[in-house]
Amino acid sequence: MNIERHETGPRMSKVVIHGDTVYLAASLPIVRKTKTRRSRPEAFCRRSIAFLASAGTNKTEATLG
Repeated sequence: MNIERHETGPRMSKVVIHGDTVYLAASLPIVRKTKTRRSRPEAFCRRSIAFLASAGTNKTEATLG
C-alpha cells in the first residue's frame, strides 16, 4: 500500500494517509493570549477539519481510535 504525507515538516507529517485511513497529528493550534480558552477547542476543530479536507475526506466519515 502507498503512504501519502501532507503538511510535512522536518520531524513529522501532520496528515498521513495509508490505505483508507487518515492519521492526524494531535497538534494544538496557537491561540493568542487575548482570546478565551473556550476558543481553543473551536480552533482545534477547525484545524482538524481542514486537515481532513486536505486528505479528501470530512468529519462525517471519521472515527476516533
